[in-house]
Amino acid sequence: MQEGNTVLLLTKISDGASEAHLFTQDSVMAIARALSTFIQKGMALGIRTVYGKADNPQIVELLKKVGLNVVASDLPQYNWKADL
Repeated sequence: MQEGNTVLLLTKISDGASEAHLFTQDSVMAIARALSTFIQKGMALGIRTVYGKADNPQIVELLKKVGLNVVASDLPQYNWKADL
């Protein structure tokens, strides 16, 4: 998925769950708008849970600010998960 200069790559882990990778050159405000759009699109596709590995804690805080309930992952290869 792409919004502006932000791209979200999703890889299916299981039914309803995906691994997320975010690539961007946008400002924080543009990223927040893109994330809101990505969440809506993901829900429309039937994605219920997204997993990721963020080395930058600011990304996790931004995910929380756009309304995601980000918690520690229950899968060892990721450090966060969020239910859509």
